[in-house]
Amino acid sequence: MSPPGAARGLGENFARALAAERHAHCLSERATARPQVPADVDAAVLFLLSRGAGFISGQLLPVNGGFVMN
Repeated sequence: MSPPGAARGLGENFARALAAERHAHCLSERATARPQVPADVDAAVLFLLSRGAGFISGQLLPVNGGFVMN
């Protein structure tokens, strides 16, 4: 008989491994192959606030590292 919580511990390890595998898969799906960082969004916001974006209105600017959901 296993001690209380042993099965939960195995499940947590499995969940962590699965999460790591899923995370690696998601990164491989991106053109940048890296996770997004706050500076990525900051750069887009700064652009939209700049004079260079003065004629842009009503558009979507996806900041997603090239990840496309089908």
